[in-house]
Amino acid sequence: RTTGALLVGALALLVLFLGINNLLLWQRMNNLQARMPADGVQVVQMRGTENAPEAVAYIMVFKDNRYGSLTVENAPVLEPGYQYQIWLIKDGQRTSGGVFSVNRWGYGVLQVGAEAPLDTFDSFGITIEPEGGSPSPTGMKVLGADL
Repeated sequence: RTTGALLVGALALLVLFLGINNLLLWQRMNNLQARMPADGVQVVQMRGTENAPEAVAYIMVFKDNRYGSLTVENAPVLEPGYQYQIWLIKDGQRTSGGVFSVNRWGYGVLQVGAEAPLDTFDSFGITIEPEGGSPSPTGMKVLGADL
């Protein structure tokens, strides 16, 4: 009987602990949602091409702004002398949004910038370019997405 009572008590404490934890997580999530503008930001997922099928990237595009954030995961590590370059595409014209490298795990970040608001572009692409970038795409496309 004593063992059973201890077990019931321990289970009651566990349920209470999990309930409080759940409540705290809900409060945190609600606070985060309250701080994020619902219609002011769009997250665009870029998918890897056959040249980098495991790669994935996310671009955070802010409404009517000429900047955004790019996060890349699982991209192939490039040979020295090469970097990745993001292209902002509108009506078939490509504009560089910046050049970046990834660490040994294929992770990289970039503040993307353009002369026009990012939400006015049709699509995005990432290619492998010589270090420092190119005036137009010359290398393999590794990631892409439509806006």
